Amino acid sequence: MAILRVSVDDEHEEALRNVLNQLPYIKAIEKESESQTDSTLERIKQIQARLGNKELFKDIEDPSEWQRQIRSEWERDFDR
Repeated sequence: MAILRVSVDDEHEEALRNVLNQLPYIKAIEKESESQTDSTLERIKQIQARLGNKELFKDIEDPSEWQRQIRSEWERDFDR
């Protein structure tokens, strides 16, 4: 299932809801006001809290070398 976020002017909200409500595959419509919208930092904190302490990068022995390897992959010549 995909979750789509749509921003719409207040005066068009009702018209958009009417259109969406007529589509049989729309599962839910939720309203989020601008004051409720979380900052990017807050969203990162929420994701971090959900993940907990999973030690996602514990198998990386040398972080600097790991970053160099990733960067070298970016610099590959794709014209071959």
